Amino acid sequence: MVKKILWIDTETTGLDPAHNEITQLSCIYEEDGEVKDSFNCYMQPENWSYITEEALEVQGKTIEQLKEYPSKQTGFVQFVVGFLEKHVNRYDKTDKIVLAGQNVDFDKNFLYNFFCKSGNKWFYSYFYHQVLDLKQLAFVLSLNNFIKVKDVKLSSLAAECGFEFKNAHDARFDIEMTRNVYKKYIERFFINKE
Repeated sequence: MVKKILWIDTETTGLDPAHNEITQLSCIYEEDGEVKDSFNCYMQPENWSYITEEALEVQGKTIEQLKEYPSKQTGFVQFVVGFLEKHVNRYDKTDKIVLAGQNVDFDKNFLYNFFCKSGNKWFYSYFYHQVLDLKQLAFVLSLNNFIKVKDVKLSSLAAECGFEFKNAHDARFDIEMTRNVYKKYIERFFINKE
């Protein structure tokens, strides 16, 4: 069985997937541990009244910048038809992708609603229910004194691994860093080097 993993990160207009929307979606696709493809797109929200000031501030964006992005429909077609369907056959129940990331349930909930609001009911035809979460892995490692960190934020984990962390809250940078830290921990703690 080919192990398919989609490392995913989103930037959104707030924290509530029921009302807020994705404005940046970045992914790294790997098969059997090798990167095979990547995806990054920006898109306008449809509901401008639910954009939080905190989200704009964290991302360093303005409403005017968001209005320059392509439409949400364009982003959805690019992601599903142009990217996702190259790597998974939604009609084959044995062909699915694991979603992975830092606090990936957050991104998964937004992605699920992105599918639903775009009229696509096939989310779980592409993805497993289970996820790989760096935050959960780091929590277990910290709890058992394998790593010493003040918290399990991506910036703290990157520093613990010796990575320079400089472009926080850009989805493309964040997902590359998430995958790098995860791979470092797997190599350090789970691969027998003998």
